[in-house]
Amino acid sequence: MLFSCDWGAIEPPADISPVTEPETLDLGGTSVAVVPVPGPAHTHGDLVVWHEESGTLFTGDLLFLEVTPLALSGSVAGWLEALTWLETFGATTYVPGHGPVTAASENPVAEVREYFEWLQEAVAGSADYAAIEEAARARWPEWGAGERHGVNARIAYAQVHGTELDFPAGVKDLLTSAAAHGERMTETGLIRLDI
Repeated sequence: MLFSCDWGAIEPPADISPVTEPETLDLGGTSVAVVPVPGPAHTHGDLVVWHEESGTLFTGDLLFLEVTPLALSGSVAGWLEALTWLETFGATTYVPGHGPVTAASENPVAEVREYFEWLQEAVAGSADYAAIEEAARARWPEWGAGERHGVNARIAYAQVHGTELDFPAGVKDLLTSAAAHGERMTETGLIRLDI
């Protein structure tokens, strides 16, 4: 895991216990199931919320639609397994962590799966991260945050080959700083997103 959070002296408003098994929440007239994702995917400890009555699955960051996923804190192979697991719910509607609410008939899970399968195949034979990023940008030109392809390629390469993560010195600090300041990284530097 590349990033972890230290929330400092923040005091939670109540006792917190991890969700390790599905839990039902009564929302006053309807209920939802909060379900832990088996294994690390986008992060360690991903959860989904299932509203069976409407067939709606709130996927958290397991689904990024119209924007490039970011695999900084989890497992690409685990993410692929989690995508297959999502389909076992039989949802009719997906509410992704990023992107528009989407009907299951539009195959949003397949779209994200295709990306990660392609990425694993790309890094299996190459560590040319710039070429992989360029190929991904060409294949998914409509996705925002295309700079993430290069980051994902490095992460997937390390996971596929069982090697240390090959980030140039300072990239972690750069990404952290960019996120904190509403910026995104490009090949040539930072672009401010708040202007």
